[in-house]
Order: sequence, then structure tokens, then C-alpha cells
Amino acid sequence: QKLCGGCPMLSLPYPQQLARKQTQMQRLFGKLCPVRPILGMDDPAHYRCKVQAAVGTVNGRTVTGLYQPSSHRLVPVEHCWLEDERAAAVFATARQLMDRLRLPAYNDVTHTGLVRHLLVRVGKYTGEVMLVVVTGSAIFPARAQFVAGMRAAYPELTTIVQSVNGRR
Repeated sequence: QKLCGGCPMLSLPYPQQLARKQTQMQRLFGKLCPVRPILGMDDPAHYRCKVQAAVGTVNGRTVTGLYQPSSHRLVPVEHCWLEDERAAAVFATARQLMDRLRLPAYNDVTHTGLVRHLLVRVGKYTGEVMLVVVTGSAIFPARAQFVAGMRAAYPELTTIVQSVNGRR
């Protein structure tokens, strides 16, 4: 958790997390309006239905994860306690396909490569899954093979979108 910065309160027991959040909300909004008690979840695990991961390369293999706070150092994350478990599976398949199809991860230093980020959104009630592939260029070699591979692995993957971000 300290490496990626994605869940700074995970080391605290859940009741303490709720108490800390209550204190933060009271400090932020207490002078403006009444602050109601924060309602906890029955199961505070795997609740994030939208997950974005940076894409990089480590030892010649594609990895997905989060950047360390205030840096561009990618921390590979294969499983996250907060994220919907289907997102981790979709990311794993995307990494495998990128390696097999030789789709390079974007490099922030050299400004080369293709895939910058992956985003997965899961419909909690529908079970549908959406994958957004953020690329550094509109040109996406092996796009058809990538989409076919993802759809074959996940029938619930109803939407695959390419988003182009060519900015440095």
C-alpha cells in the first residue's frame, strides 16, 4: 500500500477508517452544514467498480499498476483488495494479449510505445464490463486480434473503447 499510494488507510481496522473519514468530513464541511454519520459497508473489499491502471514494461513483460505518489515510477499491481476482482482478470488478459501481439506499453521518458492506460468499469447490477484502452496514437496494430482475444475471454465484456491521448 505504501508503494502505490492507492489505499492509505488500509492498515487501519475498518471502524477506525470510518472514524477518520468522519473526522475529515466534519473538518471540511462541519462549519457549512450538518455532517451525518458515515455509513460503513457490510464488506469493504472489492467495491471499486471503476479501475484505471497505468501500463508499463518490466523485464520485457507488460505490467499494469499505479504510479508511486509524486512520481512516474510504476508499481505493478496484479490484485488489489479495493478493486472489483473482474478488473484484475481483464487486466491480466490484456497484459497477456499485449505481450503475445507485441503491443508495446507507452514510455513516458522516450515518448514511444502504444498503450498508456487501461480502464475497466464493471456494472454492479448488470454484470457488464467495459474496457477502455488509452493509446498514445490512433494507429493500433493488431486491434482486431486484441478485441477478439478480449471478447473470447470475457463474454460479459460488452464495450471496448480506444481513447487516444497523444499528449506528452
